[in-house]
Amino acid sequence: MQYGKNRTERRLHRGLQDSAVLLLLLLLGFYVNRHIHIKGLYMDDLYMWSCYGEQSYLEFAFPFRSSTRFRPVYWTLTYLEMMIVRNHPSLFVPVNILLNVGLAFFLYRFSRRLSGQSLLSGLMTGALYLISHFAYYQIAQALGLLETMSLFLAVLLLFLLLRYLREGRNADFLAACLCYFLLVFSHERYLALFPLFYLALFGGGEGKESRTSAVLPGRSRARGQNGRRAAMERAPQRFAALGIGRRCFLPLLPLLELFGIILLRRFFIGSALPAGTGGTEVTETFSIRQALHFSVQQLLYLFGINVGPEYLAGISWTDVAPGIRRLVFLSWLPLSGIVLAYLFWSVRRRAWRERHFLAENLLFLGFLALCIGCSAVTIRVELRWVYVSYAGALLYLSYMIGRLGDFLGAAQSKLRYRCIAAKDSEKVLPLDRERAKRDFGERLGRRAVLFFSVFFLLYGMLLAPVERYYRSFYSRIYFWEDQDRMNSLAEETVEKYGIDGVLGKQVYIIENSYRMTEFYGRTFFKVYDPEKTGQGTVIRFLPSLAALPASANAENSIVLRELPEARGYRDITAEVF
Repeated sequence: MQYGKNRTERRLHRGLQDSAVLLLLLLLGFYVNRHIHIKGLYMDDLYMWSCYGEQSYLEFAFPFRSSTRFRPVYWTLTYLEMMIVRNHPSLFVPVNILLNVGLAFFLYRFSRRLSGQSLLSGLMTGALYLISHFAYYQIAQALGLLETMSLFLAVLLLFLLLRYLREGRNADFLAACLCYFLLVFSHERYLALFPLFYLALFGGGEGKESRTSAVLPGRSRARGQNGRRAAMERAPQRFAALGIGRRCFLPLLPLLELFGIILLRRFFIGSALPAGTGGTEVTETFSIRQALHFSVQQLLYLFGINVGPEYLAGISWTDVAPGIRRLVFLSWLPLSGIVLAYLFWSVRRRAWRERHFLAENLLFLGFLALCIGCSAVTIRVELRWVYVSYAGALLYLSYMIGRLGDFLGAAQSKLRYRCIAAKDSEKVLPLDRERAKRDFGERLGRRAVLFFSVFFLLYGMLLAPVERYYRSFYSRIYFWEDQDRMNSLAEETVEKYGIDGVLGKQVYIIENSYRMTEFYGRTFFKVYDPEKTGQGTVIRFLPSLAALPASANAENSIVLRELPEARGYRDITAEVF
């Protein structure tokens, strides 16, 4: 009875902790992105909306031979998102923030699981993910759903394969296959994660060191092994059949899935290979030297160095303030402390000889390498592509902290046990000695996890000002200027006159130095119309006021002038009429 009561209290305590963390992440997500707005759609966002407004769901989500990409899972969710947002594009940013906060909370839970239930490590993982400047696209574009969804599915794939590796449940491997299917049909570049299945199978999936049932560092592994051995003895035939099925069927399943994915892509778009960015083809632009260069760039990004050009990164490393550079270099100290301690104790405990331990590390390293590699094969590296690698690196850091708790707890409990055995060999029963050894190891493991979690905290504290500094240069990223112009266009029309005061009128813009096409003129105001037609409202570009039609007046027209220095427009209707 007492055990059940304590267990309920622990669950309640954990629930309160998680609720508090979720609230904190929610506040943090809205605070760090408070300056980002979408008031008008532009570029890919507007094109996606035009497809939504003019096509049925099946045409939108399953285009046949009319696109270079095939992303039915992502397009389905985009269709649902646009149905929810309707004619209020300003809602895209809050929706994107909520989705990213939800992903940060998942990373927090995953990190706690990896780090021996360290609240501090989990919180730092979620917080650092949210404040990262890699989030610019996921928040500032309606299509940010693509990156958020793909990142979530990629991390979920890692989670499922790691759990399969630790527990050996076929259900986790099958769920990982389903996750991979959804991931590839959300973003095709994640085809590259296919080898992760065989890294997980390399570990055997025997569940030799399951820490889901033994979440506290230093807990005796004998409990799980004895319970598993007893279950095997009770149902030998069932477990033997599962073992045969795992050995024969599971290695073939990812191959069959990949073959099916290739066939579907060939059928719908006529190509199995993913297209490059910016309308390029990977087969035409790929070079090994360039791919290696971009891979090194992404590694430097992960360590806080903004090496990309200004139009992609906001600010280049050569222009970064000296104080910010020093903070980046200082942040490497606590990071190095965790990594070096992990390597030292891994060697000292000879953990690398265990296939299970080696497979877990290969799974993390493989995830990072493949995510970096699949983003390095095209013509450039955008910050948004580094986000998934950054999330994986934070999780790997949490894993190291949890393993350090295991190593130190086991090593010190053995030393403590020898001291007790030598001092009180006649007074202490063998069972009591074993219990004391285990309890002491658990306490030391928790302390070790807390100690290295403080290193994680120091790393985050040093990096927070750096991320804030990098975010202040978002306005230099290539699409930001155009987005500012579209926001200004919406402010000077829809916000000023109201949607009913705009629809049905003609909008005239003097000059067109921004080089807006007729597509934008026809489509921009359709977004605000519940009927998706725009009610005849079209943007027309005039070389000067003299070209204004004689029929134009204050009742049927709105006249704007470009303000290039302010990245926007100015309403001059009252001055003209």
